[in-house]
Amino acid sequence: MASHKNANPRGKSCEKLQQLKLEDPEEKKKLVQKNKEYSRYVEALRAQMREKIDMYNIHLPPLCFCGSGFWDTHPDSCANNCMFYKNHKAYAQALQNVISSCDILDRGSNTRLSVHTFAVVHARSKNS
Repeated sequence: MASHKNANPRGKSCEKLQQLKLEDPEEKKKLVQKNKEYSRYVEALRAQMREKIDMYNIHLPPLCFCGSGFWDTHPDSCANNCMFYKNHKAYAQALQNVISSCDILDRGSNTRLSVHTFAVVHARSKNS
């Protein structure tokens, strides 16, 4: 009788595990889709921000020495001894600091808003 009691919870555990495995592909598809949408959104904001910064002739300094300019710096492509290497949180913080320190962005609140939105979305997409 004791073996029946022990077998029963295992059976339920196996059923739950199989159910999770069945749900897993759908969850993976949703997660992949969400990540694609975030990436597209971030890239669109990045392009929009770049256009506006170029329009105002603003020169942004590189965030690290891994890239030749501001737009070449990215935590996934930095050197392994760089402080931003695989550290999206630090990169997002540095990005926000550089953007907030640019006084010239005060010319247009829309530009400042889109720059801030880009930094926030980038931070959220890498932290989730």
